[in-house]
Amino acid sequence: MLSTTRRFVTIASNRCITAHATAFGGWSRQQTTLGTQRLGCPIRTKSWLHTGTSSSEFTAHSRPTTPPNDSQARNRQVEDQIVQKALDLVPTYGWSERAVVEAVQALGYPPILHGIVPGGPVGLVEHFLQRSRREMNKQLAASPLDPQASLLAKLQHACQVRLQLTVPVIGQWQEATALLAQPSHIPIAIEQLYDLVDDMWYYAGDKSHTMDWYSKRVSLAGVYTATEMYMTEDRSPNFEATFEFLERRLKDVDSVSGLVGEATGLLSFATRSTFNVLVSVSK
Repeated sequence: MLSTTRRFVTIASNRCITAHATAFGGWSRQQTTLGTQRLGCPIRTKSWLHTGTSSSEFTAHSRPTTPPNDSQARNRQVEDQIVQKALDLVPTYGWSERAVVEAVQALGYPPILHGIVPGGPVGLVEHFLQRSRREMNKQLAASPLDPQASLLAKLQHACQVRLQLTVPVIGQWQEATALLAQPSHIPIAIEQLYDLVDDMWYYAGDKSHTMDWYSKRVSLAGVYTATEMYMTEDRSPNFEATFEFLERRLKDVDSVSGLVGEATGLLSFATRSTFNVLVSVSK
């Protein structure tokens, strides 16, 4: 158990440290694929929250696109079918090539299509993270909290919605985090985590354009990552302990942010909180 927890600590710490460097080190998108500008806020548009646009139509960055032709549309449809079937098979075969192979066979496609998922197992994890974020956005847009709800309540609600989407594969989530923790895959993990917490903050109503834009997202990333790791060890009914854990961590961060106005205070707290909480899982 202790070795497993230490691995979790390494994964969570790597995510937080890399996010810190991204926010304050001026990494470019070519280096981290985070899509942030060196200074200031990202060029992110989220009109879906206000216009009712389907989450499947939501894109993190506005850019012109060329409409796909019939062949491309068909290929995308086949890929989507295979990926969805493979994700359904993850509880049985894990995040593996085997899940994709079995999905191709179950759908009656030729065996050669088992390579249709770019990146292999980690590509499957990336598809899951992207789809789960879109589904979270869809659910949040469809059933928003009362506008008068506190910012903390909105963040907690967003985290709970997203965590519920991991429940079907929670037994295999340690395997997924191990894949994402590999050095060559860390940019994928950071990009997905960044997009997730940015969506959560936007849903909560954050429209800030100051330096604490970064500290808010890094602190929430620490809380969410720690909660996700805690969830993999939670055996309580309906993951009640996980959601109680989430509430405590969010209150801790909220308390510190109210006392410490500087971004460095929040970042230090987020890292310490993530480490200390994950270590406590082994006790």
